[in-house]
Amino acid sequence: MSVDGVRRFSASRGRVGVRRRITLLAAAAVVAALALYGSVSTAAARATCTINGRPASCARVLHDVLPVLLFVVIPLFILLVVCAVFWVISLVHVLGHQDVPDRVLWIVLHFVLLGPLAGPIYYVAVQRPYERRRASMLRPPTPWPSPFG
Repeated sequence: MSVDGVRRFSASRGRVGVRRRITLLAAAAVVAALALYGSVSTAAARATCTINGRPASCARVLHDVLPVLLFVVIPLFILLVVCAVFWVISLVHVLGHQDVPDRVLWIVLHFVLLGPLAGPIYYVAVQRPYERRRASMLRPPTPWPSPFG
């Protein structure tokens, strides 16, 4: 394998590594949520709840709350975790590279204005183009074709 091939492989492996980590983190959050639901539903089947002073089945209450948990709370939690991971990755990148354009602005945006949304925005707007530009500078120049064949 040539040096250029090794560089391309390691650069693509780094990008895939971040995607894989995020996917694994999201899958772990879903598994944890399902395990939590299983333990809560078991406890709810044995318990009794009181709603407006009247006894009610806790399993029924959980059944009514489940769609909200599955379609609102858990996706928002996963989105928050993904944004937090991007926030940390992008903050490490902006603090570790002196030649990032508008570096001070991005540091201020990370801490003051955007919070967790700064990570994905920074990754798309600055870090990906920065890494592509840097990878193209590391690639050795292509040799001129020989006139003698």
